[in-house]
Amino acid sequence: MKRVIRFQRTRYWFYAFSAAMFIVGALFYIFRGGFNLGVDFKAGMAMQFQVAPASFALQYTGSGKAEVTIPAGEQALTAAGDFIITTTAADGSRKSVSFRFADYVTVQALADAVDQVPDIAIEIKGLADAAPSRLVPLTRPADITGRAFTINIMPEPGAGVQAPMADVRATLASLGQFDLQAVGRPANQEFIARLEAKSDDPASRPARKPPS
Repeated sequence: MKRVIRFQRTRYWFYAFSAAMFIVGALFYIFRGGFNLGVDFKAGMAMQFQVAPASFALQYTGSGKAEVTIPAGEQALTAAGDFIITTTAADGSRKSVSFRFADYVTVQALADAVDQVPDIAIEIKGLADAAPSRLVPLTRPADITGRAFTINIMPEPGAGVQAPMADVRATLASLGQFDLQAVGRPANQEFIARLEAKSDDPASRPARKPPS
């Protein structure tokens, strides 16, 4: 003999349970001020940065302006050198001086060569005997006109993590709500932070992950 279970008899209980869950959810939404959306759904900005020790600082003290470039990726394949200083005179004429890392054993040797460029002042701030190839590339030329710009160097292999995630979070805490994630190997000390905008500035856009 087959046993028949009549589920339809309890359908009203399920209707009531579903309605109660809907009402409870709606009340929580109203009294808690809406959904607690992450920074990916709010106006803000996303930035990728790296924590790296200083190697040296350089400054251009002449007339006109000067920029320093450390190409990376595809730019490095076609660039005239690994470390490039470009000066622009008042009449608009440009002059570039290029250096190859392979020609210098240490950062100190590279700094001594750069120091020979007219109107360039340079000061060692980190390990002078480190290899120049460990200098952190610049995503865009840096202006060194009338002010010192610090060139960083990749964290020393085997030195361990210099900036733990907890310390980075504590540093960013004053900026408001944010999301933080590490990129690549921990030793590289690279992070992506998505920060929530503090105002209703119409120029702000939802924070998005930078393209890899």
